[in-house]
Amino acid sequence: IHLGSEVFYYENLLKISNEPLTTMGGGKYMLIEFSPKNIPNSQKQTLFDLKMSGITPIIAHPERYKLVQENFSIVYDWINAGCLIQVDSGSILGLMGDKAKRSSHLIIQEKCCHILASDAHNDSNRNFTIKEAYSYVKTVLGTKKADHMVYDHPSSIIRGEDLYF
Repeated sequence: IHLGSEVFYYENLLKISNEPLTTMGGGKYMLIEFSPKNIPNSQKQTLFDLKMSGITPIIAHPERYKLVQENFSIVYDWINAGCLIQVDSGSILGLMGDKAKRSSHLIIQEKCCHILASDAHNDSNRNFTIKEAYSYVKTVLGTKKADHMVYDHPSSIIRGEDLYF
């Protein structure tokens, strides 16, 4: 078990980045969640500032954000800015709705997913669904890329190693 958290986006992320719960991998990565209905324009500067301070932002479940569902180029913008993309396994399986499912499949098909994770909250609803989603990714991209998303990249993040794409 490793210490980590999903940090809700506010413009103060750089100010709180020294708190032990806000980053992973010895302070090198921050998992960031946006509001499902709004991605503020200030995020560009905030994510840039994090990156310049040595923290790589990981965007949590972008397929669930309304703006991404309407404009996929936001995902490319994040990647081009040096962010990593984490897709929720439940989205791939349709557990978060049809729009999230379509967006997650597009992120996978476009090879824009770096991490496949579970956004499990308990064992009754929003349960762990990695195994089923991993099977989908293997079908689309092959075993090697699926293994990177589920095993290799998360392990590298926990160890604080650099990931290059």
